[in-house]
Amino acid sequence: MLIRCEVATTAKTGVEMEAMTGASVAALTVYDMCKALNKAIRIQNLHLVSKNRRQVRRLPFRAMTAPSQPLYGLVLAGGRSTRMGTDKAALIHPDGRSLARRTYDLLAGAGCVDVVLSLRHDQEIPSASPISRIWRSSAIP
Repeated sequence: MLIRCEVATTAKTGVEMEAMTGASVAALTVYDMCKALNKAIRIQNLHLVSKNRRQVRRLPFRAMTAPSQPLYGLVLAGGRSTRMGTDKAALIHPDGRSLARRTYDLLAGAGCVDVVLSLRHDQEIPSASPISRIWRSSAIP
């Protein structure tokens, strides 16, 4: 898997550390989701590919427009939560929804044309029943 992070600024400073931090966080997120499936997973070759000091002009503020390509959402909520001792996805947010449901609703409200909630085969999430698309994994050894 290749992870690429691009950062731009109008300031007279470099942002290569911010780009490397972004790539690191993305790699750690993938690692966290996959470590139970493969104990040999590794993060390797984190490095700066290029540093371009081209001048960026300031653009006037504009409201965010809809993306030109369809946006899809995937809520990965099937982790075992062994360190925490309880299912994080089923925790109830102060607004009364489970964290998995709240994340699903946020993605659906952000303009995603389709959102899927991914759960373990044996996992039950409060308030998940109105969700139209739920993927359930097979048993993890």
